[in-house]
Amino acid sequence: MNYNMLKSLVILLLILPCNVIGQTPDPGEGNVNPWWTEKPTGLYNNTSFGVVTFRGNFLTGMQTTFGYKLNPHIAFGGGIGLERYTGMPTYDTLTANLSLLPIYGEVRWTILEKQISPVIAVDGGYKVLLNIPSSQLQTWTTTIFPGFAWTDYSAYDTYTQGGFFIAAEAGVKADIWKRLNLCLSVNYSFWSIAGDHHVWAEEHVGVTTNETHDVTHTMAYTDQWTVRLGFGF
Repeated sequence: MNYNMLKSLVILLLILPCNVIGQTPDPGEGNVNPWWTEKPTGLYNNTSFGVVTFRGNFLTGMQTTFGYKLNPHIAFGGGIGLERYTGMPTYDTLTANLSLLPIYGEVRWTILEKQISPVIAVDGGYKVLLNIPSSQLQTWTTTIFPGFAWTDYSAYDTYTQGGFFIAAEAGVKADIWKRLNLCLSVNYSFWSIAGDHHVWAEEHVGVTTNETHDVTHTMAYTDQWTVRLGFGF
């Protein structure tokens, strides 16, 4: 047996078991992969992309979930994502640009056992902050005695860590081929971020100026409505 014949035999022995395991005979259609056959229970995946937010951010990121269907309606899973928001409000007047890595668990409910069905999902987990954003600088002046005694203030926030979040999603799922489906939904997410609040104060009394800098821990809460488009299997 020469080298080429030996190589061909090894390749055949590697490929043949995969074909036998991955396919089952179907009298009407030949061999089919049972993994692509829709089943009432088993593993599932749902991957979606943030198309647009209600604040006007486009293509905000993606997330993917893997889990297990207990029956055709109820499924449990967990996932990870990547998000980027610009101009996110952190207080009434302050905003920041946030890059986040959400890690979460999910409960998904497919209401109807039909080709097109409403879907509801609830997610909960932690959003890791990937950048160190700062809010806008605020300035104001407090006058004690006009022209003689006053204090100039400057303040801003720097965020250094993410926080826990909860999200709810409602949409429509449409089966398009075997177990492959498309889903269009609206997602609402509420979460927190934390960091430091910086305040500079310049106290002017006559020709004398005294400057102080205070740093305190701060936490801000923010939320987002997002239109999502995705696929699942």
